Amino acid sequence: MPTVPKGLDCLIMSELFPKVTSDEIDHEQSIEDAKRDAEIAGDKPPHHDD
Repeated sequence: MPTVPKGLDCLIMSELFPKVTSDEIDHEQSIEDAKRDAEIAGDKPPHHDD
């Protein structure tokens, strides 16, 4: 009987495979999303130091 490496015995299928494959990713949109996330992070009021 084959053995399973430690830590892999309780994984489920969705943890093994990505939800989106690399050919489905819009790289231009990813760049825009990253810019927007950075802009949002920079717009925090000074009293929000989190």
